[in-house]
Amino acid sequence: ASRWVSPQVSYHLWTAFRFALQIVATACLLLLNTVPVAYTKAHILLATSYHTFCTLPVALQVEAQLVRTAINLTKRRESLGEVCWAHLIVKETVRALVVGGFTIGTICLMPRLVWDTEVR
Repeated sequence: ASRWVSPQVSYHLWTAFRFALQIVATACLLLLNTVPVAYTKAHILLATSYHTFCTLPVALQVEAQLVRTAINLTKRRESLGEVCWAHLIVKETVRALVVGGFTIGTICLMPRLVWDTEVR
């Protein structure tokens, strides 16, 4: 007999995992701020690590949410009607582009802000 598990369990596990990745990314930013400017390769490595641990999971989550929404809406396409379904698909796509774009854009600017505000 299989046991029912709330969808909140996977959501909270993903949130905890992302939080752990954010801590690693924050450590990369802190190191980026402490490494002397002359070490360009270290700056590149730390900025790349930051984006791997911070930006990439956010981008993947936005994409996964859009795909899940599109699949769920497509399953209900007949009951929604063509016009309503098209409206909801466009709305969710625009939402993902705007919210994802602003979120990812803000996160992407952080290494540059750290680099520019570095005490030299």
